Amino acid sequence: MKTTINYQEISSFALDKWNKDITISKVAEKTIKISYNPGVIAPNIIVNVSITNISNDIIDLKYECCAECSVLGSVRLSGMLDFVNKKILSIQKYIPKGCEVNTDERIVKVYLSKFEKLEKALEFVTLSDISFLEDSVSISLKLL
Repeated sequence: MKTTINYQEISSFALDKWNKDITISKVAEKTIKISYNPGVIAPNIIVNVSITNISNDIIDLKYECCAECSVLGSVRLSGMLDFVNKKILSIQKYIPKGCEVNTDERIVKVYLSKFEKLEKALEFVTLSDISFLEDSVSISLKLL
């Protein structure tokens, strides 16, 4: 079984939930680009997020700053990555309990079974694939 979620729906959710206006676009089948403008003076923060592994109820995501972030005045890519890592650590309390962030390796592990709202559904289905389309994310599930 498949379902899709439009990037605009995800952006609207982020705006409603966290008051952050993000833009999402497809880079490749397993990679999206997420951009966010933190303020008038600050440059856009642009991060590529890739799905590196899906197994049972665990999704591994890797994040990297985009090439656009590599030249920000005197800030280099490594400086931008440090900034993104520090930002992630500063918002740790907002990261759902079913997620673990490793800023050294820039990996986020999502444990679907640790999300209370998914517990019942995971008794009947398992995640088999996630892929990114031009304007949406496609999620494939298998019945157990």
